[in-house]
Amino acid sequence: MEPKKKPTPAGFRSLKLETDPGTYSWCACGRSKNQPFCDGSHQGTAFRPVSVTINEKKLVKWCLCKQTKTPPFCDHSHRELPGYQLEGKYCMVTGASSGIGKAVVLLLLRNGANVIMVSRNRERGRRFFERVHEMYPKKTDWIPADLSSVNSVKGLVAEFTSRYEKLHYLFDCAGELIAEKTFTPDGFDRHLASNYLGHFLLVHLLRKSLMNGAPSRVIIVSGRQHKPGIFAGGELLPDKENLTGKRRFSFVKSSRQAVLAKIMFTYELARRWAGTGIEVCTVCPGLTRTHLTDHAPWFIQILAKAAYVVRRSQSPESAANHLIRLALMDNVNGKYFEGSVNGLHEAQSSDESYDAAKAERLWNETEKLLHLDEE
Repeated sequence: MEPKKKPTPAGFRSLKLETDPGTYSWCACGRSKNQPFCDGSHQGTAFRPVSVTINEKKLVKWCLCKQTKTPPFCDHSHRELPGYQLEGKYCMVTGASSGIGKAVVLLLLRNGANVIMVSRNRERGRRFFERVHEMYPKKTDWIPADLSSVNSVKGLVAEFTSRYEKLHYLFDCAGELIAEKTFTPDGFDRHLASNYLGHFLLVHLLRKSLMNGAPSRVIIVSGRQHKPGIFAGGELLPDKENLTGKRRFSFVKSSRQAVLAKIMFTYELARRWAGTGIEVCTVCPGLTRTHLTDHAPWFIQILAKAAYVVRRSQSPESAANHLIRLALMDNVNGKYFEGSVNGLHEAQSSDESYDAAKAERLWNETEKLLHLDEE
């Protein structure tokens, strides 16, 4: 048996649930995906679930931080933990209805944050929103939006600013892998629009809200696949072909291009917004068991499934923990991080991603394409 000295906090506030009479097994290790109840994840640790009998239907304040001295009930021990800093904060999560984004939403809510969920898939997004809204009715909101569409992103921000004055954290988790070359109604390559242009526009339009919430932070999900960059040895955006998709489509190159652009955007954003109270960082969460590759080319799907078996992949919940850590850590501005099942660490992105001159050109060209230079 592998001893575990401290439990893993599953949240940083209590979870109030209208609980029916019965006997319940409370998760003591913090690993269960069915919080606050045990799902067997404690096996291999020194922790055992706590059994408790509820005799009548009542509102129960279940402990999620796992530090309580009166298990399984909350005794406010969570107020002594660093994660309690998210209590009352306003957080937007893109890609919120599946994968890592969905896990981030749940973890934020357990930590006391107010969460605005953004999802492209309306049906899936609505189902998930209704589920979490039932548990956290005063903490949740949902705005459907497609980041590949300029009008949709503008509509998202208009809707958000009509409801809220400030934003403390933006968790930019949305992403899309597309097997074939397709274009958006705006005339952009859909792969690049979904994975870069829409994110650029969203962050740009949320600047005032983020400044109102300062100190605030933007956490942008990127990836290792930008190494090596495809811009090396030539023009960054010759004839706008890279951004408008006029070149012959290559899934691998398109993926690298989008991720590299997102990382260069992060670094340039940190330079331009220095002193505003807004910090920005980017992270490759690591190999995570999600459905992101379901619509990728067949060979990518096979490689992903093989990687899950051969390499140590992590759950979306583990990846979400990396993002929450970046929201609370010090000294992250303008930096790139990589995560894995073993943890999170600062890393070096590709040499090309640090080219400030190219990043400035990318920024200026993107502003022209999105007509932001006309504002």
